[in-house]
Amino acid sequence: MAGDGYRVGVMGATGAVGTTILAALHDRGFPASEVVAFASVRSAGKELEWGGRTLTVQRLSDESIQGFDVILSSPGGQVSSEWSPRFAAAGATVVDNTSFWRMHEDVPLVVAGVNDEAAEHHKGIVANPNCTTMVMMMALAPIHRAVGLERFVVSSYQAVSGTVQ
Repeated sequence: MAGDGYRVGVMGATGAVGTTILAALHDRGFPASEVVAFASVRSAGKELEWGGRTLTVQRLSDESIQGFDVILSSPGGQVSSEWSPRFAAAGATVVDNTSFWRMHEDVPLVVAGVNDEAAEHHKGIVANPNCTTMVMMMALAPIHRAVGLERFVVSSYQAVSGTVQ
């Protein structure tokens, strides 16, 4: 981290989740010295308003991924599978919101506030579960710690818009 904050990249910045990530970074006052929006080639050059500034969407390239501290990733599994390891190799910590890394043994699956310690020994990429599981675990973890849970059955109905094409 530089003295005045983290250099942060957001992969998938023009999608529904990416725009929400950008808004949360601003609204929560995340200590970023710079925020860079990454998206597909067709979105490259697009301008996004962010915190009173304009971010110009960048395309992913070996040159554009250098020098980041943190990458918040939600570009879809295929893009994440290719670019997250490249960002990690370039020195960034990638927090991935896609389904691609969730079941990899060497990538910790972290639910903030539930198992934060799992992120301590990452190798450059940290995954999180899907939105339904994330919120549910935040509610169930304290119950499990207090009285124990042996089994919990859940049905979840996800929007078709979240499917991979």
